Amino acid sequence: MLFIYIDYYYMAYDDQSRRTLMHFQPFKLQLMLRYHGCDASLLLGGAGSEKESPANDGVLGYDVIDVAKAAVESVCPGVVSCADILAVAARDASVVVGGQSWTVRLGRRDSPDSNAAEAATDLSRGNMNLGELISNFANKGPNTREMVALSG
Repeated sequence: MLFIYIDYYYMAYDDQSRRTLMHFQPFKLQLMLRYHGCDASLLLGGAGSEKESPANDGVLGYDVIDVAKAAVESVCPGVVSCADILAVAARDASVVVGGQSWTVRLGRRDSPDSNAAEAATDLSRGNMNLGELISNFANKGPNTREMVALSG
């Protein structure tokens, strides 16, 4: 069983490391990056990857995650997952644009692989009508209101 904790990295690192992880605020990040790639599989590049899928053409914020990952890696290399960085960045982006904050539980693991074919079938496409979008989101759990929030 996977357990996710608010203070997952707390004991492993000194105060400076914790401050870098917990307070890095990538203001430009689009929440779409978190929604499309919560397991960080979207960050894996290369032929046939989700990042290269046409379904992810509108995703922004890769540069912000790269900067955050580099900052965290400089103080605690090889420990903090990109999935956790995405979760913290999405929360911070929400706050910056006037949305709510929430406690982020840490300890996620990154996906070891990325599949463009899955992105093409699982994600909404720009040519879907409203009914198709609502159905596509509902199949994954979000209701119509949440779909609107995630879609921007």
